[in-house]
Amino acid sequence: MFRILMQFTWLLCSSFSVLASQNAAVMVTGLAGSVTENGKVLPLFSELPTNTELKLAPNSKVTLVFFANGQEYSVKGPGTVAIKSDSIALDKQVIAGKALLASTDGLNLAPKNFDQAATIMRGETAAASQKIKLIYPLGGVLLEPAPSFKWTAPKPGLQYRIQIFNQLGDSLFVTQTQQTEVKLPENLKLPRDEQLSWVLEANVGDQVLSNTADFKLASPALTERLGTLLTAKNPSVSQMALYAKILENYGLLHAAENYRKKMRSNTN
Repeated sequence: MFRILMQFTWLLCSSFSVLASQNAAVMVTGLAGSVTENGKVLPLFSELPTNTELKLAPNSKVTLVFFANGQEYSVKGPGTVAIKSDSIALDKQVIAGKALLASTDGLNLAPKNFDQAATIMRGETAAASQKIKLIYPLGGVLLEPAPSFKWTAPKPGLQYRIQIFNQLGDSLFVTQTQQTEVKLPENLKLPRDEQLSWVLEANVGDQVLSNTADFKLASPALTERLGTLLTAKNPSVSQMALYAKILENYGLLHAAENYRKKMRSNTN
């Protein structure tokens, strides 16, 4: 019965994908002076689509990261900045950018939809009040081969049961704990590049609290390909914005969010 439910759940989940910022062409990583879009002040870290125009007042400046080519553009006012699909122009004159990566060979800079990156908080047999709040992982691709699974305790002193399943509903790992975190043993070899699911349950009297989420372990080839992004020392705000977008394009949502948090903290 559980296997049938798992297979049915995957059919439902396959229609979900990460849609946030899919149409973004650039991110604003620097602002000085008056920069507006449609008469409104432009916020830092705005993500803008193509065919957007920005108005720069005298002595103003905007820094843009162009996701399609991995370049940074620093534009000074006054003038009108036009964001096109393949270029950025100031007063209709195409301007040059600065490369943020030594090489973009083998990297996907274009936004992609990833079904495996959907954040699924399913708990399909439990009402919302009967769910345990999961913290990590919540969808997407994970880099670590033996990740830690984390959640929030709905009340102290509970005994938890965590189980990991493959797409067919086969159990790959099960353990019990009174903690709110379980790290998988290093000798456990979960399949790479394959959709997996973790299920968490706890008994409170005759009530069962539960929740479940999907995840996928990155292949060794993908980890190697993205290694330079993950080990970069002292990246600039624009580099972090680009790195986050590339990681997101590959479905590495948690790693991308970590870069975004670091990016924002660097400007506070």
